[in-house]
Amino acid sequence: MKSICIKYISIAFLFWIMIGTAGANSEFKPVTDTMLSNPPAENWLGHRGNLAGWGYSSLNQITTKNVDSLSLVWTSAMEPGRNEVTPLVYDGVLYLLNPNNIVQAMDARNGDLLWEYRRQLPEELTLVFGRSMAIYQDKLFMLSGDGYLLALDIRTGSVIWETLVDASALHRGAPIVADGKVFTGRGCGKYKGCFISAHDANNGKELWRRSVIALPGEPGNDTWGGFPLAKRNALGVWGAGSYD
Repeated sequence: MKSICIKYISIAFLFWIMIGTAGANSEFKPVTDTMLSNPPAENWLGHRGNLAGWGYSSLNQITTKNVDSLSLVWTSAMEPGRNEVTPLVYDGVLYLLNPNNIVQAMDARNGDLLWEYRRQLPEELTLVFGRSMAIYQDKLFMLSGDGYLLALDIRTGSVIWETLVDASALHRGAPIVADGKVFTGRGCGKYKGCFISAHDANNGKELWRRSVIALPGEPGNDTWGGFPLAKRNALGVWGAGSYD
């Protein structure tokens, strides 16, 4: 059964019995640019794990020799809806983006809920989901179904700032953070949301945006043969990129 098709889904975490007792730390340490460039192996700070987009962990406790010792530690029911999410982990806390822009912070040792944020979305919005979030400094960044980029206080879940990016686009991708900037992409159709944007991580101010479709007056515009911009289609930048 594919995860994107089920109505209810539980998230289960399998740990090797000797993995240790790392858990939520009450003394929060801000995530730095150095951490993002070379993340500690026990943390997962973005959708693909690091800025290079590797997508795999460098932890080595689990091997081909002991993988059969894995056992279920805890489960937690997620919100109903479509789900394609990658949870994040920092300093023993797991951050989970549920369908309909519900964010939960849980103690990774036992699944205890530490805080929860529920986005109030317009009633007409359906099938709202995201693929992941990003962590930087003391903030957790997410894209919302109603077109906003948000920074949540990673310790409490309260909103630090929110910025409207594009209400007409499908904001299902995962942000990435580098050099103090939050980079985002989105779904794209008939020139709705066909751009990559960068925002200041401190206050949400938009710094720049770059279209992924050639605009009138730009190189490559002639390849569209005069086709109206409003009807041009392109593959959206809905996946998390890498940063060099």
